[in-house]
Amino acid sequence: MKEWADDEYCLYINGTETADLWAILSDWTKSEDEEEWKKHIPRFSRLIACWQPLGFIKVFRSDEWPAELSGEEVTGQALADLLADPAS
Repeated sequence: MKEWADDEYCLYINGTETADLWAILSDWTKSEDEEEWKKHIPRFSRLIACWQPLGFIKVFRSDEWPAELSGEEVTGQALADLLADPAS
């Protein structure tokens, strides 16, 4: 498995694969330990918050997969709230 060069590359690859947000953390840590993931949430939340308004990434919310087909895009304050909520 390729080693991640940096967090932006990890987000870019996962974003192009339409990965769930948790998958980014799993790939970055190479772990299934959700407690380990929590340490990296701020890093990826900042990147997502920066990239989304620039159009580099879209975030969708849905109860069904794939979210980008069945859900709604999350932007603005709703995205900020989503990224700030550890339960999300």
